[in-house]
Amino acid sequence: LLVDIGGGSTEVLVGERGITLAARSFKLGAVRLTDRFFPGGNCTPRAVDECRTYVRSTLAGFERDVAKHGFEIAIASSGTAETVAALVAARRGAAALHTLNRFVFDRAELDAVVEELTAKRTASSRASIAGLDAPRADIIVAGAIVLQCVAETFAIPEFTFSDAALREGVLLDTISR
Repeated sequence: LLVDIGGGSTEVLVGERGITLAARSFKLGAVRLTDRFFPGGNCTPRAVDECRTYVRSTLAGFERDVAKHGFEIAIASSGTAETVAALVAARRGAAALHTLNRFVFDRAELDAVVEELTAKRTASSRASIAGLDAPRADIIVAGAIVLQCVAETFAIPEFTFSDAALREGVLLDTISR
């Protein structure tokens, strides 16, 4: 299973050995949801609840397809996933890594990151969190909630971060054809 969270949409794909078994694009991007639920990067408990409800209801229609095919590994790519991986690494006390490619984090670590992010009501207060790239402080709450809801909806115990995004895969596939 691959999840790629962009600014305007989130793609979820189930594949095996280069063949796409099921794929869906959702209008659940980090920027799009920030504009809708967290204007200016400001976060309230009510907005967090409303965002989660919206994301869960949007993803629910794809749950059966994912369950039908199943998956052995969940890959998360994109700036949001990289930021979450960096936040998890910082929470673990890890030294700055040269690359986060193939970095693995579990649901409990993801939940702890989301809790820490949502506890800070403003983007400026989130900017000081260890591992967070300050320019992402405004949109990371929405993106992290999407990743958390993907984990919940599709019963994903852990993610492996890939620094190759979905668009690189599409480009490589097009070139190979």
